[in-house]
Amino acid sequence: MKKRETEVKMILGGKACKMTCKILAIFAKIAEVCFIIAAIALGIAGIMVGFAQKDIDVNQMMSEAVSELGDSAMVVMNDATISSFLEKSHNEQMTFILLGIALATLIFVFLSIYARHVYRLFKNLTHGKTPFTLENVDILQKIAVWLFISIVTMDLASLILSTMLGGDGTIGISVSLSSYALGFMILVLAVIFRHGYELESKKK
Repeated sequence: MKKRETEVKMILGGKACKMTCKILAIFAKIAEVCFIIAAIALGIAGIMVGFAQKDIDVNQMMSEAVSELGDSAMVVMNDATISSFLEKSHNEQMTFILLGIALATLIFVFLSIYARHVYRLFKNLTHGKTPFTLENVDILQKIAVWLFISIVTMDLASLILSTMLGGDGTIGISVSLSSYALGFMILVLAVIFRHGYELESKKK
């Protein structure tokens, strides 16, 4: 039993672990900045498209894309979803495009939030003497909550966009289920961290 406790302490408090957490914290911070920049860029692009939508000919743009890409694009163009999109009116096409840009922007906002919390977690693991702190429990819970919020948002957006294109509103259930499972795993990890905190508090 003591041997296992020693091994756990070496894994959680070893120099290699600290260095790994430090590197991951740096990557998380870089990812956060990149996601924020991407969200801002998409937001600006959406505004520009919104103002210039009367001058945008979606069908012509799609035709030019097909002529440039050649036969490789025909497989995509023959897809029922694309055909349904091209049959829509100009206003409906632009509404769909703007919703798509808004959804992509929202995704990058969610990703930046995840990256921010991951950065805080790994930073705490780098500098803290123990991972079992209430702050880390709070971070894990926030990651899980934001994950659930993003899944519901993406599913609703997928339903709306699919319905707009005349589909049956089918959502990627397998992806959603795996994401929900990840969220529950993070919540379980938060419970483990809280239990570890309580055990260390009792020892003190």
